[in-house]
Amino acid sequence: MENQTTVSGQPGQSDVQQNVASSVQTNAEPLSLVTPNSQAQTQENKIDFKSLIPESYRTEKSLQNFNDMESFVKSYLHAQKLVGMDKIPVPNKYATEEDWKEVFKKLGAPEKPDQYKYSFKDGEVDPQSLKVFNEAAHKLGLLPKQAEGLIKFYNELNQNAAQSEQIKANAVRTEAETTLRKEFGPEFNKRLDQAKRLAHSTLGAEFLNNTILKDGSRLGDNVFLVK
Repeated sequence: MENQTTVSGQPGQSDVQQNVASSVQTNAEPLSLVTPNSQAQTQENKIDFKSLIPESYRTEKSLQNFNDMESFVKSYLHAQKLVGMDKIPVPNKYATEEDWKEVFKKLGAPEKPDQYKYSFKDGEVDPQSLKVFNEAAHKLGLLPKQAEGLIKFYNELNQNAAQSEQIKANAVRTEAETTLRKEFGPEFNKRLDQAKRLAHSTLGAEFLNNTILKDGSRLGDNVFLVK
């Protein structure tokens, strides 16, 4: 007991550890998982685009469709590309025929009726009818593609009408033949041949074959004429 000595006023080991821990906790800054770039991005996303528009222009209808700066910039760049391009003014109600001709010319209408070019085969369209059509198309300011489309449409319309008439004529001719066969019996072929020779000698084959009656049949196939 007499050999044990103590140093008065010196802190023990446990006191030093506590002071160091307290100092570390006091000076250390809290860690953050948010980087500066992500913080800036978050702030930018929170910006209301419309608040950047001057108050005197906020009611403009053309600006109502923009919700962010990117779409606004894209629209502006697109508009800038159009600057300097050829533009075609739309004539108003006071426009003259010459005003419209200038518009049609810029759109691609030929300067003269005979300058229309089509992809039709030889013999597909009657040249004289095509010439008359080109004059009307030129006066109306039709583009070559439009003119050709109209010709094809009317050709198909006429073809369908011709096919329909042919089907109808065939049906009437079949019905007439059936009726005459019943009436003439075994002498059908003989009497029909006699009727044709008489009709051709008096009226002519061309008149009989090309004259179309209201029911769609040819005059030469008519039951009453044959009788």
